[in-house]
Amino acid sequence: MEPFIGLVKKELLLARYWYLTSVIFMALIFLAAFLLGLRYDMPTAFVPFYILSMIFLLFFMPAMLLGLLRVEGRTQLWLYNPQPSSLLLLGKLAAAFLFQLLSHLLFILAGILFNLWLEKHGFSPRIPIGEAFSIHLLITGVAVIFSLWSAFLWTVYHSLGKYPRLKHLRWLIVSAIFLLYCYIESRVMKLDFVHKWMEPSVKVSGTPSLNFSGKGWSVEIDHMPISVGGLIYFILLSLLLFYGASKLLDKKVEV
Repeated sequence: MEPFIGLVKKELLLARYWYLTSVIFMALIFLAAFLLGLRYDMPTAFVPFYILSMIFLLFFMPAMLLGLLRVEGRTQLWLYNPQPSSLLLLGKLAAAFLFQLLSHLLFILAGILFNLWLEKHGFSPRIPIGEAFSIHLLITGVAVIFSLWSAFLWTVYHSLGKYPRLKHLRWLIVSAIFLLYCYIESRVMKLDFVHKWMEPSVKVSGTPSLNFSGKGWSVEIDHMPISVGGLIYFILLSLLLFYGASKLLDKKVEV
């Protein structure tokens, strides 16, 4: 356990300045949106900026992971690390995941502070923080899937670098692999027994909708159906992607 904790600490230290930069960037966006709302006498103008900015969270973890992998590839230190590749990759995933969770907490804190400010100035809360928890949970799950796909395709791309004839076609091959997967998945999902297995069986709050009225912008959280079969499928897919990326890294390919 100690080697793993050490790896995670190393990745957190490595990525701390990237993370701080992203937090400052998002804080400036929120501040600009808030000040614009005050300037044009529409305090709730912050709401659509807040909701749209959550798209940033979908790609934050994959971008952080790719950044860490890129540094590892540039230094080549992982080639000489005695730890298994699965542990090295898991350390990077864990660090990116922790930063992802911290980002969600900061988003929720910003929403709470904004709601308190609205209440203080006679407005009703415009961002339903309690119901928004489900949205943050769903975004985190999607970000994890994106991250594992990013790690797998990254390892495929650099593994192909061993073959001179394929080196200049790597982007094309990686794109073809992903598109082929999407095509096969779409065909399989149309099969009757698979379609039935993937039918939604649980409803959670997870679909935000922006509304504008004379009182300004507000958010309503609608219920979204979730398939237990789909959840199991994505868990298995995540494990397969992680296994595939780890196996490719085990070959100690120079990147």
